Amino acid sequence: MATVTLTYPDEHRDRIIEAVCTRFGYQSMVEVDGEDAPNPETEEQFVAGKLADWVRTQVRRHETEKAVAAAEQAIVDEVDAIEVVVG
Repeated sequence: MATVTLTYPDEHRDRIIEAVCTRFGYQSMVEVDGEDAPNPETEEQFVAGKLADWVRTQVRRHETEKAVAAAEQAIVDEVDAIEVVVG
């Protein structure tokens, strides 16, 4: 399996984790069986998940754009092949 590594200076770790967690709504406490409990997903796991989501979104968008372009071209080719005589 391929690996992607995100590297940044240690002194920026906390600000990066905090920014991503805040922007995407990480909750340190979650409800479990009707009770508040510490989130079993760590902040680091949450950030990794958001990065993975971003990658998947980019692949979906790219492949959707390619499929739409191919479908449009197929329609153009098919319609352009129709012999139309006006007279």
